Amino acid sequence: MKFKAKEIPAALKKAYHLMRADPELALQVRQLVLILIIGLVLAYGASALFITPRQETITQRQSHIQEIQSRSTAGQTDLLAGHLQKMAQDISKKEQTLAVLTLQEELLREQWQKQGDDDRFHQVIFTLTSSAPVDIQPDLLKMSQLEPRSLDGFTLFPVHLEGRSYFENIFPYLCFLETSPEIGFLDKIELLIHADDPADKAPVSFQIDVGRLEVNHGF
Repeated sequence: MKFKAKEIPAALKKAYHLMRADPELALQVRQLVLILIIGLVLAYGASALFITPRQETITQRQSHIQEIQSRSTAGQTDLLAGHLQKMAQDISKKEQTLAVLTLQEELLREQWQKQGDDDRFHQVIFTLTSSAPVDIQPDLLKMSQLEPRSLDGFTLFPVHLEGRSYFENIFPYLCFLETSPEIGFLDKIELLIHADDPADKAPVSFQIDVGRLEVNHGF
């Protein structure tokens, strides 16, 4: 049943007269109102004591969790950025190192190709270069080509030399061969003095194996 606004005072007056005329009804109404008031008080108290603080705690915890997540995400982002930057620097350093090693390899190849040149090699062993300390060519009696051999990515082309000269010529000649970059192999040096007294100046027969190294293709 609905009442219009102007009808509410009249309804209240009618209810008031009814409660006065019926004490039992008035008692029931008062009990009902009291129960409603007590329920409202209890609801307000429960809200003030339990619900509101718990909501505040939940709100604070949610804010704290969001703050931790925000910091964690920022920290992980910074850490990841640091790792990526370090990786980029390492890659750049390795690329530079690889470029340097590649250049060194090319230079070594060119150097070995020049040092393994057959004409240059024969000029050295026959002391035909300007840096030769002696002229050993007149003293060389025999040269024989030996079988080539493979050696760690290179091919060795050795020759066997035999000659006869004086020690003051042989010694600087051997030193010259040892220090010449065109010579990649020097072995089996044999000397035989042709004199009864070693103190006497006498010719010396010598034999040596000497060779050049040539880099293998595709190595």
